[in-house]
Amino acid sequence: MSECWDVIVVGGGPAGLSAALVLGRSLRRTLIVDSREPRNAPSHALHGFLTRDGIDPHEFRRSAAEELARYGVQMRADTVVDAAVCDVGFSVKLEDGTELRSRKLLLATGVRDVLPEIEGLAERFGDSVLHCPYCDGWEAKGRKLGVYGEGDAGVAFAVQVAHWSPDVIFTPPDPEALSKAHRRDLAAARIEIAPEPVVRLEGPGTRLEHLVLRSGRQIAREALFFKAGCVLASDLAQRLGCKQDGASVRADPSGTTCVPGVYVAGDMSPQPKLAIVAAAEGMQAAMELHSEMRREDVDPRRVSRAG
Repeated sequence: MSECWDVIVVGGGPAGLSAALVLGRSLRRTLIVDSREPRNAPSHALHGFLTRDGIDPHEFRRSAAEELARYGVQMRADTVVDAAVCDVGFSVKLEDGTELRSRKLLLATGVRDVLPEIEGLAERFGDSVLHCPYCDGWEAKGRKLGVYGEGDAGVAFAVQVAHWSPDVIFTPPDPEALSKAHRRDLAAARIEIAPEPVVRLEGPGTRLEHLVLRSGRQIAREALFFKAGCVLASDLAQRLGCKQDGASVRADPSGTTCVPGVYVAGDMSPQPKLAIVAAAEGMQAAMELHSEMRREDVDPRRVSRAG
């Protein structure tokens, strides 16, 4: 095994990068292991992040890496395939077979969006197919929009999206399953309901021009928002024994999980899945990580062990 780090941060998105910045400035030996497969890889711009609004996500990460290097934080492009408790804290195994050790672990591996199984949707995701109106509503304002979803959550999402445009059509997987209450809520927001399920998206390249219904009817649309949920992008939290609630890991506001020494931040938490929120969570987790290690440095009897 190689040398032991104070903290290994798994995931190099806003949460992991923000945490590493605080840890580096706190004189903690920190390593980020990042698979280079971020959730926002299809996106052209990061929005809602003050002073960085509209920045290319790749440029955001490149700039962050330059800042972190000033504080001795190291980054490694690889995938963590396993992690376990060991005598010094944790052992971490990478996809290339390397094993690393650390006193603490911060999991910031995020989530993976579950895309609706509609022909032509996946290749347009991040361009004309979107999932967050707070991230992309401004760019879609006033355009002809479609919204895919089902149940209470889908209807509420459509009503929310309609704030950005007066021309919205709701496209549930089964229009006949909509309740009277759903239809009333949609009508109050002046949202049309597609009479049949959408089976295909059409348009040149990643651009959307038409929603194609089951009968072959075309509906002109310029963008489609969807509400279909997400799943954890990594099973490391489960392997380590952390408790989960669907697509999030149970943790207090500081990122502390039920497993001593394991923290989470970013989209893995129950908080809103936005870049600026993830960055704030990373900072909170880093502050608690440093404080916990400081207590252990002063009094080794306070070292807690997982497992």
